[in-house]
Amino acid sequence: MTFFIGVLGVSGSGKTTIIEKLTRALVARGFKIGAVKHSSHEIFDLGGKDTRRLRDAGADVVVGISSRETMILKGGTTGMLELEDIRKMANNGVDILFIEGYSSMILENENILKIVVANDEKTLFRFLRGLKGKTVVTTLTTWRPELSPKIENFVPVGKDGANMLADIIGKELSQSYKT
Repeated sequence: MTFFIGVLGVSGSGKTTIIEKLTRALVARGFKIGAVKHSSHEIFDLGGKDTRRLRDAGADVVVGISSRETMILKGGTTGMLELEDIRKMANNGVDILFIEGYSSMILENENILKIVVANDEKTLFRFLRGLKGKTVVTTLTTWRPELSPKIENFVPVGKDGANMLADIIGKELSQSYKT
């Protein structure tokens, strides 16, 4: 069984950076990680771009999806798959699948743990209003301690942010296997 985590935020907010850091932290704990990156770009440029960064961080599977192509990075292979096919594939190989993009699907799915990454309070609360379901882990790229009491599971991004998030994810994962 694969545990799904949706990462939400506007362009440039740090979504891929959070997934990179979490991938490293969770791989170090023995988890097998996959990542799906939905893109509005029609063609993927692997050099230094998000999908390559996620693969280089240690994700066992990285999927880039745009309107014209689908790219899978898995042990040097590529292929064309729909999102449902990716979900089926992930159930056979990874413990945790990060989904970046597909915001409407993530917002509406009660079975996906959500991580919201925002540069400012207004953007953060806009995303929080639309969420349904599981525990929401929220982060800001710039920590503002005065926000912490207002937000459940607020984790600042910083030196230990990825490890704190990895701890929360580990607890959620163990609870989901108990039910």
